[in-house]
Amino acid sequence: MNKTTILTLAAGILLATTGLSQAQDRPSKGEMRQKMQDQRQQMREKMQDHRQELRENLEEHRIERKEAMEEKREELHEQHQQHREMMREKREEFKEKRHEARQEHKEERKEARQERREQRQDYRQEKRADRKEARQERRSDRKDARQDRRSER
Repeated sequence: MNKTTILTLAAGILLATTGLSQAQDRPSKGEMRQKMQDQRQQMREKMQDHRQELRENLEEHRIERKEAMEEKREELHEQHQQHREMMREKREEFKEKRHEARQEHKEERKEARQERREQRQDYRQEKRADRKEARQERRSDRKDARQDRRSER
């Protein structure tokens, strides 16, 4: 026998003996079933844990979103409050300016009325003085005319 055949035979024997020992070491059908059930149970538990973790993450995310929305709402509320306050101040300012303008206009009209009143009074006084002077002239003319008539006689 040459070297190759001896090695082939040795390998075959070794394989056969290890195969036998493996067959003896192999678990029975019941043990295999139990092992598979255990593996499935472990997978179920893993999946349950995973789902629970997902639920918790989802709940955390919902809570965070809710808090963020609340914060945003408060921020918007604050902005609206500030805007309302600013608009109220502008309205007040406008009312004050309008009031001042009305007061000024009122004063101007009052002054204009007073000026016209004074002008009318001055005009009336001038007319009165003119009439008085004309009356005085007529009296003195009549007096002179009487005097002249007396002196003619």
